[in-house]
Amino acid sequence: MNSSDQWLEESEDNRKVYAQEGLILDVTESIWGVLEKRGWNKKTLADALGTSRAHVTQLLDGSRNMTLRTLSDIAFSLHMRVNVRLCDESATNAWEDAGPLTIIRQQSFGPLGDVQSITAANDWVSLSPAEGRKSA
Repeated sequence: MNSSDQWLEESEDNRKVYAQEGLILDVTESIWGVLEKRGWNKKTLADALGTSRAHVTQLLDGSRNMTLRTLSDIAFSLHMRVNVRLCDESATNAWEDAGPLTIIRQQSFGPLGDVQSITAANDWVSLSPAEGRKSA
């Protein structure tokens, strides 16, 4: 057992923090992936959100708590929407699950064209076409 596993076994609080940080990482990595595919940087996203680059930096490095409202605003500015799915922890390893968070493309996604599916490395986050919404 390595030191990370030992730390996780020490307490429920440690496992809770691990889950929180894992979700923060998954969300921010998903956003970074979309920005990269679009050719956007933090300044472009900040302009689309009507906020500062520093604020976007804090959101994406995990130092500022990202609310669901803020996540929705980010997705909206990217012409996407967020879908969240909770899964039973005992049914599968949460870190190998097929995706409690999905950011879905609305209609057009700029340089990506018609994307059917993009999945993050840990399979938590994926992009797929949204139905019934027009992009701006």
